[in-house]
Amino acid sequence: MENKVYIAGAGSGDIGNLTVKVYEIIQKSDVILYDNLVSDEIVLLSKKNAILVDVGKIAGYHKVKQDEINSLLVHYSQIYKIVLRLKGGDPYIFGRGGEEALYLFENNVDFEVLPGISSISSVPASFGIPLTHRDLSSSFYVVTGRKKNSKTLDENDFINLSNMKNTTLVFLMSTNIYDKIAKGLINAGKSPDTKSVILCRGTTANAKKFEYSLLDLSNIKDTSIFET
Repeated sequence: MENKVYIAGAGSGDIGNLTVKVYEIIQKSDVILYDNLVSDEIVLLSKKNAILVDVGKIAGYHKVKQDEINSLLVHYSQIYKIVLRLKGGDPYIFGRGGEEALYLFENNVDFEVLPGISSISSVPASFGIPLTHRDLSSSFYVVTGRKKNSKTLDENDFINLSNMKNTTLVFLMSTNIYDKIAKGLINAGKSPDTKSVILCRGTTANAKKFEYSLLDLSNIKDTSIFET
């Protein structure tokens, strides 16, 4: 068996959302490089002698830069049989998994991508919120609150989003900028009475839901209340 890297999704928080295939790879891996959103409960499924490397990122702070993570994957793949890059949710949805896969390909490293259950649909569903409903929303649109180089959404983004009809808007990675998103949508023409929901730590025992109109959300000054 040749050395191989797996880029895998750990699902959306609850260990029950871990796929069987990812569970099996966790138990076999010699090295696991894991993200901040992967719970300790999942990481501890690893075998006793596995090398565990915390490369998690939080807003404004990266323990290990992306270039270094890429290099570590190649480095460990030259030494160990099974190297696992374990990411929250699905590795190819806002998780830089595509960048890592491309780097491995360019460096002739054998790899495989294992999909995971994304928070996009599983978290709303865990709160009883359907993203589509025949009487309300015929589609949904997912957008990140932060672009590359920490840039946020701009006026044109909000205009495009506000013009979407019968569409549920899902914002990911929007910690501490909920009020700015609400103001941006209102300024772009979205009704201030539009219902919005903030979902925190979905599918876990500490899950919380906050419901507001866009106007109320835009006036919240202390967004740290969503982190408590």
